[in-house]
Amino acid sequence: LYIYLLLFFVISVLLVLIIYAKLTSKTLVRPIRKILEGVKTISDGDYTTKINYKSRNELGYLIESINQMSEKIQNEMELREKSEANRKKLILDISHDLKTPLTNILGYSETLKHAKELDADLRTKYLDIIISNSKKSNNLIQDLFELSHMENSNSDINLEDRDFSEFVREILVSYIPELDDNNISYDFDIPDKEILVKMNPQKLERAINNIINNSIKYGEKNMSLKLSLKDLGNNAFLTI
Repeated sequence: LYIYLLLFFVISVLLVLIIYAKLTSKTLVRPIRKILEGVKTISDGDYTTKINYKSRNELGYLIESINQMSEKIQNEMELREKSEANRKKLILDISHDLKTPLTNILGYSETLKHAKELDADLRTKYLDIIISNSKKSNNLIQDLFELSHMENSNSDINLEDRDFSEFVREILVSYIPELDDNNISYDFDIPDKEILVKMNPQKLERAINNIINNSIKYGEKNMSLKLSLKDLGNNAFLTI
């Protein structure tokens, strides 16, 4: 009888151990194996990896945290790559924009040097064009310097209150000689009243200059340049 009881006890213990081993394998070993496989893939640089295992215990929370971390790293990398691509594109655009003012400076400088018969008024006009284009070139070079040191798209942009009407007028004045030389008619509708807006003057001037320069360079024959500025209360609306 004792032998049968002992045998029954041993068999019962073995069955319990087998059942426990299977349960442990399902609730502990398998998720740990999944976690190790996922972490290895992530450590190899694949941040799109998701550990697919549903569990309501602490291991489930750990898996969820790892997935969230992987997703966050992936998003940060995509933002950084996009920012770097935008930065490179801006540098190329600015380098391209430099050609126009530098060409104008060279052309009018050579004219002043070789055309001895120019009267004083015309010389003054050409000098004003050279000065204006020199300022444009300097601003673009400064933009290049800033962009070469900009690490991400979240860099602060300093804004200041400026009269948008006067700001646009100052830009347009420098273009009138070039528009006349290219036989381009123009119509500027700028309010006489002050329109205060927050802006970064240098960057906004570059944006407007880029549009006008491309219009002059790529516009069709007998084109006209129209620009209007409207005060819409909480917004200023510039149409080119």
